[in-house]
Amino acid sequence: MQKLFKDVSKRIYKQRRKPSNKNINTENDTKRLWNSRYIASIRCKQEHGLCCFKKTKELLTNINPKYAKSTKPLKIRLEMDEMWGRVYCKETPCWLWHAINHENGDVVAYVLGSREHEMLWELWGLIAELNIEIIKVYSDDNFAYHDIIPRNILRTGKRKTQKIERKHLTFRTRLKRLARKTICYSKSLEMHKIVFGLLINVLEFECQLF
Repeated sequence: MQKLFKDVSKRIYKQRRKPSNKNINTENDTKRLWNSRYIASIRCKQEHGLCCFKKTKELLTNINPKYAKSTKPLKIRLEMDEMWGRVYCKETPCWLWHAINHENGDVVAYVLGSREHEMLWELWGLIAELNIEIIKVYSDDNFAYHDIIPRNILRTGKRKTQKIERKHLTFRTRLKRLARKTICYSKSLEMHKIVFGLLINVLEFECQLF
């Protein structure tokens, strides 16, 4: 009797441990459902990311709205300088050219690109559109400033560019990918421009983009 009881108990135990076909099918079905939902969510995220990418690019502006909307002519002194950044590696740099108000440190306008005359021409064209009268321009001894900015208002040297140099430190502190020794970097030039533009628009221009 004891042997029969042991044999029956073993058979029942084995039958309980064996997975049934119904369970296998339900497990496969749940896996398929989960995979389909995961793939659908990835597609939605990609589409949402592209929409946000395009919308954010359209919302950014290179000119401070405070100076663009001013109706009265302003007499200001400008500090102009360029800041180094990188896209993917140090061999592909991306420079920030910007001008700030010497009195209060407001960023007036900025452009992103190479360290050539074209970028300074673009920045100077943005400033020329504003209703401001430039009294002085303080910058470093870069050759581009001597070629483009009129000599009667240009003053070169580090003595009057302390605010804009401090602005560079603020940008590098706020945005990790701008730090010199870091593992954070931008993989594309377009994304680098958008992230940098978001920083300036929100931090300096005080724009409510979203």
